Amino acid sequence: MLECLCANHNSTFDELLEWPYRRVIKVFDAWQRRNAVDEVENRKNLHVNALQGIIEWKDEGDQNKAIEDVEEYYECLKDLIWEPTKNIRENEEMRELEKNDSFLAAGRRNLQRIVSPKYPNQDEIEETLNE
Repeated sequence: MLECLCANHNSTFDELLEWPYRRVIKVFDAWQRRNAVDEVENRKNLHVNALQGIIEWKDEGDQNKAIEDVEEYYECLKDLIWEPTKNIRENEEMRELEKNDSFLAAGRRNLQRIVSPKYPNQDEIEETLNE
């Protein structure tokens, strides 16, 4: 870890050894995230260039849509790299909104009332299997 920081940071190995442990961890984490985002950005550029090189799509008009989808996908990846807990937080917020929505609550209550279908003689079959 310190070797990677020395190679890509302007501090020497001895200076890094004097840093507090938490500072080293935070700097290394930030360095890893920057490298990961750079790698994702490079892959996105390669992917977009490959899509632009397909001549057949230019006639159909699907090329721009495919490029937009790829760019959106890579932006989501970069967001996950910078803030990995973002999706979890957003999902929790949506669950809270769903709990407070009266329309969705009515739908859940109605789903609980629905009785699951049974096959003919299902009870007898289950009894013989449980014996």
